[in-house]
Amino acid sequence: MDALIDTHLREIISAQEFQEAWIWLLDHISIDQSLVEEHGYYFDHKHWKYPDYIKCIDECDDADIYLARLYLVSQLASVSDYLPNLKKHIFNFELRYSNNQLDGDVARVINAEETAIHLNAFRNSLSEHLAFWAMLASIIKVANHQDFSISKPNLQPEDKGPDGLACIVGNDFSIIKIISVKNSIISPQDLISSASFRGSSKIVLNEKKIFDEFYAFLNRNRGFQRLDDKLNTLLQELHQDEENLIRHVLLSKHSQFNAMVVADEQYAANNLFTGFNKVADEPLRCIGIYVGSGNWKDLADSVQTKVKEILTTKRIAF
Repeated sequence: MDALIDTHLREIISAQEFQEAWIWLLDHISIDQSLVEEHGYYFDHKHWKYPDYIKCIDECDDADIYLARLYLVSQLASVSDYLPNLKKHIFNFELRYSNNQLDGDVARVINAEETAIHLNAFRNSLSEHLAFWAMLASIIKVANHQDFSISKPNLQPEDKGPDGLACIVGNDFSIIKIISVKNSIISPQDLISSASFRGSSKIVLNEKKIFDEFYAFLNRNRGFQRLDDKLNTLLQELHQDEENLIRHVLLSKHSQFNAMVVADEQYAANNLFTGFNKVADEPLRCIGIYVGSGNWKDLADSVQTKVKEILTTKRIAF
């Protein structure tokens, strides 16, 4: 056994720090779904609401600190560690780490640098975690359900499979939210769909794009197994164990497709998700979500710096 390994549990985020970050998110994030009737989807343009002002996320004081705390919690802890706290509005969860050396896969993401073609693994990872927290806060704020569960974000942004899955159970309904996340420091349009979704031509798939990914799942069963595995886990957490056939029906008939984009505010527009109705012809199954920043790259860089500062202060090597 390596004598250098320190097995002492180190507190990274205190219960109070977690509460501050979560309450900032929960109290201020908007839920304003509006029907874009001509394109057959609902548009949820996220803002941070204050009594006298509506802000982009990076206009909020200490946004980088709060996002760094939430990122570390969702990256290093299991959802089951803290979700019961959030459901009950109790805050006794502390993020503790059992080693003085960060997991190598996580460290590679946190240390990621900008590439020559302006890609950044940390920025990609942060967008998925921000999407996770935004979805989690939105579900809790709506509060028209009996219970819910949500999957942990991918460990690394290049991991295969859906970016997220949530299962919401009500008195007489179940909704499976399939979540795909893209981020961009330029216009995100080309990441959302291939040109065939925006025109009248036959669908030609490029499965690196959100709509193409959704369409391939719904019409060609592409990626079903990964989604089924995640759904099975969520249903077990909700004590709603279901056989394979029922899970298939839930995914194919009761799934809601959530296309989440994190980018600069200047690119947000009602027609950004044009073609969503070609995925599913029921608007309530097609949700376009936009989280805008004044400058997404600068915000992500600042959050990355704060994450490193927290780990350094807690003497965790990365």
